[in-house]
Amino acid sequence: MAYKTIRLMDVWELFRQWHARRKVKDIAESMHLDRKTARKYIQAFQALGLSQDMQLEDKGPIMAILQDIVNSPAYEKPSQDTLKPHLDEIIHLLAGARLKMTSVYDILCQRYG
Repeated sequence: MAYKTIRLMDVWELFRQWHARRKVKDIAESMHLDRKTARKYIQAFQALGLSQDMQLEDKGPIMAILQDIVNSPAYEKPSQDTLKPHLDEIIHLLAGARLKMTSVYDILCQRYG
């Protein structure tokens, strides 16, 4: 499946369907998500103390919790940390020397391994 940005209302819909005790497979199909993605969000709900037995009278507090899920990074990005020390050099090579990103990558590999 292609990459899809998950927005707050998507997470709310996923939560609402899970709360209604729909199967992960059915939730994923209805929202055009991979089952693993749907399961990841359901596990996040459970880790934050949300359950299928809770009442959905007021949407506000639940939306605040779901906002935390949406804003949390899905995974660590170690490549960004690796490139941060070379940011000025990368900017100089891209803007000043007008090189393409592949050329900048090759230069950085030659200089720093």
